[in-house]
Amino acid sequence: MKKWVGQIFILVVMLSCQDQDKEPEGRLPNILLITAEDISPDLGAYGVPFAQTPFLDSLARVGITFDHAYATSGVCSPSRSSLITGVHSTTLGSMHMRTEEYIDSVQQVFGYETVPPAEIRLFTEYLRNKGYYCTNNSKTDYQFEAPFTAWDENGKEAHWKNRPAQAPFFAVFNTLSTHASRIWMKADDPYIVPPEAVAVPPYYPDTETVRQELARYHTNIAIMDNEVAHWVNEVRDAGLLDHTIILFTSDHGTSLLRGKRTVYRAGIQVPLIVVRPEEPKPGSRNSQLVSLIDLAPTILSLAGIKPKKYMQGGDFLDPDFKRDYVVAAKDRIHQNYDRVRTLVNGEFQYIRNFAPELPYMQHNPYRDQSPMIQEMYQLRSKNALDSTQLLFFADQRPKEELYDIKDDPYQIHNLIHDPEYAEIIGGFRNSLDHWIQETHDLGGMDETKMVNGFLSDGKQRITVAPEITSSLLNGQHLIQITSKTPGASIGYQIGSQNWQLYQEPFVLPKNVMVQAKAIRIGYQESPITQFKNQP
Repeated sequence: MKKWVGQIFILVVMLSCQDQDKEPEGRLPNILLITAEDISPDLGAYGVPFAQTPFLDSLARVGITFDHAYATSGVCSPSRSSLITGVHSTTLGSMHMRTEEYIDSVQQVFGYETVPPAEIRLFTEYLRNKGYYCTNNSKTDYQFEAPFTAWDENGKEAHWKNRPAQAPFFAVFNTLSTHASRIWMKADDPYIVPPEAVAVPPYYPDTETVRQELARYHTNIAIMDNEVAHWVNEVRDAGLLDHTIILFTSDHGTSLLRGKRTVYRAGIQVPLIVVRPEEPKPGSRNSQLVSLIDLAPTILSLAGIKPKKYMQGGDFLDPDFKRDYVVAAKDRIHQNYDRVRTLVNGEFQYIRNFAPELPYMQHNPYRDQSPMIQEMYQLRSKNALDSTQLLFFADQRPKEELYDIKDDPYQIHNLIHDPEYAEIIGGFRNSLDHWIQETHDLGGMDETKMVNGFLSDGKQRITVAPEITSSLLNGQHLIQITSKTPGASIGYQIGSQNWQLYQEPFVLPKNVMVQAKAIRIGYQESPITQFKNQP
């Protein structure tokens, strides 16, 4: 085994290794992507002294830890739509959370699926074209149904172990253990990180309720650490660790107040750890700015695939990769419209509030199940919060915000009117204006108008059924499949085989049935077309 595998053995208690499915030399690397929910970089590897994350810390010691990684949104569905496509949700039209809770101009509630531009695919299709067996276990939540062409397996039983012998895999495992809902769902469970051990940010009151919620959040992270160990150990026990790249991150930042559903750093900064066999600098830290928009092109590059031109990120493992800033967005959250955009560079964060007349704390029944939030509302009514703790309860917001993220990591002191920073502010303003135009940010469009463009006579569009044609070539029946729907992907099935992603014409033996269907993202699947070669 390679050096980093041995280090993990030393750092973490593991079962004995079993070389059950050893990969031959020269094959494409396997790629394991593990995504947590709703956590900031609150791991021991990021300097949190009370964190109980021994396995992830051990991965950091043999891989690369990225200190400045950010999601494109502080809430899951818009972020996940960007992650899986390599395109900002504001370009896709998937920036509103949630599309199934849309209220139109006449106050009718219904749902819709985002329909991205025709050229955009889930990046896993490109991996499947390359020969990868792609599995997702099991959350998608992309603001559109995951096309059947995107995954070989997608669901709670999906697993790379089911792949054909020797096929490289790309496997995603999503853990729900750290989701916001687990804070109140598991309120009575034992703590791994005790309330007295946690650090309380200055914008929270230091009360028993607050400490308990922080302890539950960090305890859930400790539980998640064990899940990550399980998924990595499965790869190790199969003898594949030497040939597998591991990536760990979160869909966005912490679920706690002033984190999730905001674009403050607590809401968008995420952990990012990458472990590669033969890592030239194990245990290194990378200070480059990284966006989760970069994840798709990076994974394609790891698989030897050139990233697509429409992707808005880059390969963050490329030594020449460089970002001047990352961008994140907030738009409608359930029934509350609130367009916000932010830019973060290495020293400052700039925020533009397009609706400054709105309060920070807009009504959200789901979020307000939090005992800590309920207590803070009560303390505010009793005038028992200090000025810092009251900031997020303001009735209005400034049009712009600027924070020195090094000297003011909790983002308490807004520098937007300080003349000393006028040049920096001007640069941020120009950069954001340019980004909005360059990426065709749809946040300024009325949602009803956008949705009408997705639909046909108020209904979801249906992908046109594919056409199957056969021609003779050197005495063999060559099958070609096409679809008239622009941007549609096509899958085909021969006999009882799984659905395969159609790439190019193929030979079909005589007296064999093939069936095909097509799908464009945001459309309904087409009807199935069947074709049988005559004997």
